[in-house]
Amino acid sequence: MRYISTPHIKPQMTIAKTLYTLKGDPLIMEGRSLNERTVQRIKDFGYNGIYIEDEISKDIKISDVISSKLKAEALHNFKNFYQRIPRNINSYRDLDKLKNAVEDIINELISYKVTMINIVDIKTLEDYYYYHAVNTAIISLIIGLDLKLNRIQLFELGLAALLHDVGKAFIDNNILTKNTKLTEKEVEILQNHAYLGYKYLKDLNCLSTKTYIGVLEHHEKYNGTGYPNKKKDANIYIYGRIIAIASCYDAMTSEKPYNPAKNPSEAMEYIMGASGTLFDPELVQIFAKKVAPYPTGTLVNLSDNRTGIVINNYKDCCIRPVIKIIKSQDQHVTPYYIDLKNDSSSMKVTIQSIVA
Repeated sequence: MRYISTPHIKPQMTIAKTLYTLKGDPLIMEGRSLNERTVQRIKDFGYNGIYIEDEISKDIKISDVISSKLKAEALHNFKNFYQRIPRNINSYRDLDKLKNAVEDIINELISYKVTMINIVDIKTLEDYYYYHAVNTAIISLIIGLDLKLNRIQLFELGLAALLHDVGKAFIDNNILTKNTKLTEKEVEILQNHAYLGYKYLKDLNCLSTKTYIGVLEHHEKYNGTGYPNKKKDANIYIYGRIIAIASCYDAMTSEKPYNPAKNPSEAMEYIMGASGTLFDPELVQIFAKKVAPYPTGTLVNLSDNRTGIVINNYKDCCIRPVIKIIKSQDQHVTPYYIDLKNDSSSMKVTIQSIVA
């Protein structure tokens, strides 16, 4: 299977993974051949893309980091919680659902055996904030597991990551969705979301202090230029430092009304470039070994004018995957494989770009 973005979806393509609504209901089932109506439904729902099964990708298997069903449940429960914040009608039962979701995500991640994570998320533009919350929690927990945090720490981290942007529920939506440069006053209002989220959760009086602090400090920067308190390096609590990386990566790779999505490789390059300035360098190293910049199933152009599909990634060499070549000099060829890490004949070959 392979990922294909929505503008390139066509009738007769076979969907490789069931597409779910935010409520967890199946929209289009795995194995179904698309027609004009189903293609339009995908576009109407605002999905950024789908996984398809075709002749050139039939031997490629892509494992979900967590099950689609669990993710849909987490998204649905977080959306309900978030939308009730301005009306102050959340109950302990609502929060318990989020706590259970974090526990379930931890359990699935612990059982996930693949060394590098492929995070190409099927999401909708309209529900960006809910997908962003859940994805940030997943990426944060992936880093936390590699750090060998204990079960209590993982739970605190996952909950802080899931709730890191709840303060935005108190911010004027015109500021959140503005597609032009924010004024100085608007920037000040937006930046206050970290404190507002911290205060809201603290006042609920049913979470650990470390979870509140993770929410408060997720925009602090390693060099002390962040907010709200301009903390630096180890003075920023570990949860805040982890969430800063996870949130940045998901935000950069997500389509937003005011900012087009970047490719995973571009987001990874930005984070690695900001290691030691914006982000904790030790955590960046862990992140770069866990999250694939060229996810399995991604179509890529190579420096020697060949095109292929990424079929395997190496944890210790994330930019040199195994690739199934399908075109050369823009001409289709009988597929064959090259290993950018281990093949001596491919030493000078590099990945130039991701193909939409």
